[in-house]
Amino acid sequence: MAITTFDRDKTSNDTASAKSFGRRLFDRYIDAQMAKARLQVNAYLQSLDDKALNRLGCTPADIRNIRRSEASDSLMM
Repeated sequence: MAITTFDRDKTSNDTASAKSFGRRLFDRYIDAQMAKARLQVNAYLQSLDDKALNRLGCTPADIRNIRRSEASDSLMM
């Protein structure tokens, strides 16, 4: 019994320029959906009071960041 392994050519498949059009389109779609979700979550978090944020596990520093930042910047993941 023989076992054969095939290694991927890392120089051509793993670079951003080698991605297919469909993959780049999909990646951009996912990025846009994540940005939209981040905006919605941040807007919701900014609508909560400090006690509610504390109950959710936010530290005082997190709460200051949520209050100080724009809706798009408060939870950059």
